[in-house]
Amino acid sequence: MSFALTLLPCFNFLNLQTEVIFIMRNALLIAGIATGSLFAGSASAATIDIISINGDWANPNPASVGIVNDTGTGNRTNTMTWGDPATNAGQSSYVFVDNEVPIESIVPEDLFQIGEFTHNNFPIFPPSLDSADLQISLVIDIFDDSDVKIGENLSVSSVFRFDHLETPNSADPCEAGGEQPCPDLVSFSLTSTPDTITIDDVVFGLTIAGFSTIPVNLPESFTEEFLTLENQANTAVLLASFSSDIPREVPTPGALPLLAIGAAAFGLALRRRRS
Repeated sequence: MSFALTLLPCFNFLNLQTEVIFIMRNALLIAGIATGSLFAGSASAATIDIISINGDWANPNPASVGIVNDTGTGNRTNTMTWGDPATNAGQSSYVFVDNEVPIESIVPEDLFQIGEFTHNNFPIFPPSLDSADLQISLVIDIFDDSDVKIGENLSVSSVFRFDHLETPNSADPCEAGGEQPCPDLVSFSLTSTPDTITIDDVVFGLTIAGFSTIPVNLPESFTEEFLTLENQANTAVLLASFSSDIPREVPTPGALPLLAIGAAAFGLALRRRRS
């Protein structure tokens, strides 16, 4: 008899412990679903579509440099011209051709082409170009990993500065290097921080990789300057990529509600055993 009385409290405690575990397990499952739902709402970008690209020349120095933007097929050609022609070849020029759009299903961190830049170098008399800006504007749509559009007609932009060294063809030595007739030097740099877009606390950014000589698949092909020979053209491709900063971890304070749920579950089990 005493043996049975000794076992009974243990048996009740085991039942209570089993019941607490069952209640806590279900409570934690519900809490986990709720927490997962909270973070599932975050924008996890799978792909980005580029709807439009617009690269315009602006702020030339001197101001007499001619600018004609948005011409040609699809209004994609942007031209800047300068100098008094010394031959029948005409003025020297910068030409930037926007890449054809749409560009669909771009994966973050993958390079894509914004446009193609060409320097046409012909013999001219002053005035010549000293500097100018290339303003790049993109309109994009962002899709999450379920292919649901989470951002539509969003704008991102950046600005490049072009510095131009027009060298006298007969100089000795050539100011920018090379041999006579002396080549001209084109250099470019990013002068603005590219825009970012925030969706559900996720930051999407446009990263300008830079200009690449052709072929563009060579890592060493990226450049910040090049020489263009007289009566020749030099071409480079402007490349970029998108990045996204996506939160992956549940914040530590999220553990506190789970502990509260566990304590409540234990109290509920005790009350049920006493009733």
